[in-house]
Parts: sequence; structure tokens; C-alpha cells
Amino acid sequence: MPFADLTGRVAIVTGGAGALGGATIRVLLDAGAAVVTTERRGNARHDLGATLPADLRARFTSVEANVETEEGAASVVRQTIETRGRVDILVNIVGGYAGGPSVARTDLATWRAQFEMNATTAFLMARAAIPAMQSGGWGRIINVASRAARAAPAGLSAYATAKAAVITLTEVLANEGRDHGITANAILPSVIDTAANRRAMPGSDFDHWVRPEQIGNVIRFLASEESGIISGAAIPVYGQA
Repeated sequence: MPFADLTGRVAIVTGGAGALGGATIRVLLDAGAAVVTTERRGNARHDLGATLPADLRARFTSVEANVETEEGAASVVRQTIETRGRVDILVNIVGGYAGGPSVARTDLATWRAQFEMNATTAFLMARAAIPAMQSGGWGRIINVASRAARAAPAGLSAYATAKAAVITLTEVLANEGRDHGITANAILPSVIDTAANRRAMPGSDFDHWVRPEQIGNVIRFLASEESGIISGAAIPVYGQA
């Protein structure tokens, strides 16, 4: 069996429309998993499914849901079980970034929005998916935190604190999942080599940035049988960035 083979596993990947989400979905599909991803109603629909070869497209589903709500998170898990029969892997990529002002100048709306997008989504999706994983006696939860959660840079109070909460949530999930065959780990990206980031920082050395598919390969390993001895980790994935 190939290393980190995911044949027969069913994964939910939130935030699949972004560069990291799309790359992760493709990596998991290539590893043999069936993948369900989420998109917000009213947003432009991503065309990942249309770009996939037929054999991968058959294992890919996109559902509309707002995973910042209890109803939305529950509906994603429900639709996954209805269409794929199980939930083995949860990858929480959906999130948002806001930075610039100091704590003294950060408004409450921004603070709350950062927690909703980054920490609450991970909590709600994990809460919804865990019963299905417990039923199967196996599960992998991978949360996307950030290098900022550890570095705590000035001007990123809301974002960095929300991502730090994601790390703590991951540690709690690891402790709670230990007796149920469920692991939970967080990855900590820095600047990812995406078209949007290149446009925003044109003077940067792009060769130092990590490509989305490289991070996707780390997620693939954490989603696999081989990663079962790792749980509660916060793993840097920023290379030289």
C-alpha cells in the first residue's frame, strides 16, 4: 500500500475555494479519498470540480453552507454522511485575515469577526463531525492555525489571538479523542505562495514561500493511518518564509 494512502476514507475540507483549500482537495483526491468541500451561498462558485479528471471528479462534492453557524456545520456533516456514508477526516481551512491596527485601535466588530471565521468555524465543524468519527472508531482532525499565533506580531491582535485559540482547541480535541481513535493536529502556515499574495507583496522573494500543494502533502500525512502516533501538535509549515 502506498505511503499515506487514503483509499476509502471520506474527508471534509472547509474553505475549498481558496488556494490552500483547492490544493489540499487535489492532494487528498490523489491519495484516494472522497472529498466534500464547502462554499458560501452567494459567493462565486469555484470551478475545481470542472478541472478534475473524471475519476477524481466522481469522488468530489461541493456543498453550500455557512460553517460559522451551527446549522451550516451540521448540514455539511449530514450531507457527507448521506452521500458518502461516513466522515473520517476533517480539515478546517476556512478562515479570514485582518490586520493593521494596534490593540488600542482594533474595533470590537473586527475582533469578533476574526474569532467567528477562524476559531468558531473549527469548533462547530469538529463538534458536528466527532460523533461520526466516534461511531467509526477512527478520525483525523487537521486545523489551520498560523505562524502569527506563536509570533504574536504587533498589529495582528484579533487574527493572532483567534489562531492561538485554534491551537488550544486542537490540543483539547487531541485529549478528548485519544480513547476514540481520533487525532487532532494544527498546522501553522506563514506566507503561502499564491497569486493573491504575489500581487500583494510583489517585491518579496517568492522562492522562500511555501507552495499550497506542499502544505497539502503535510495535511495528507496527518490524515493518514501512519500519523496515528501524532496528536495535539502545532506544526510549522512555513519553510524559509
